[in-house]
This record gives sequence, structure tokens and C-alpha cells, in this order.
Amino acid sequence: MSLTVTTQHPHDFVTLGSRIAIARVADGVGTLLVTGHEPTLSETVARLVAPRSGGAVEMPTAALACIDLDVDRWAEVTWGSGALRWLVTPAALKEALAAEGKASGEGSRGGASGG
Repeated sequence: MSLTVTTQHPHDFVTLGSRIAIARVADGVGTLLVTGHEPTLSETVARLVAPRSGGAVEMPTAALACIDLDVDRWAEVTWGSGALRWLVTPAALKEALAAEGKASGEGSRGGASGG
């Protein structure tokens, strides 16, 4: 098994570091939550799901992405081995919560505590 990475822009080594970190996760771990900063997080997500994503993936601040990986071990993760299941932005989440509140007749409750 081998991974070849060509340096095409300044963040290549950082995104390669992300891929190496994922590969080092223990095999018994079934789900992994990765956090990061821009532009590295968007680039890492885009590379994991390329060419299935059709290009760039934009991760605005506080966005969440779920990537399905068809591998048996984390060490098998390579660029392009994932499929983007969903990507939720803060704006989309706010819109969905507002629509849910209107549908249930609750409206805005004014914060996370509901009070």
C-alpha cells in the first residue's frame, strides 16, 4: 500500500498531516470526530471525498461534515476513499430549527436553554 502526494499548494503538507493522523487511529475506533481550521479542514474534506464531491468543499466556521469511508482500517484511508454523507452549515441549521419551531407552533424560545 502506498500514498503519493504531490505538492501543488502551500497547505499540502498540512493536509497530508491530517491524513497521517487519521491513519494512526486505533482500528477498534468506529467513528472519528475531526476538528480544524480553515483552509485546511475544507481541503482535507475535499481530498477525502474527491472525485466524488466534484471539486472543492467549503466548510464555513462551525460547519459539520459526515464522511463515510469504505475501509476496514483507518490506515487504509486515502484521498478519495470517502463519500460525503452530509454537510451542515450554521445558517442551514438555524433555518431548519426555525422551520421546525414554526411547524410545531413554538416559535423562537430565545436561546439554547429554551428560556
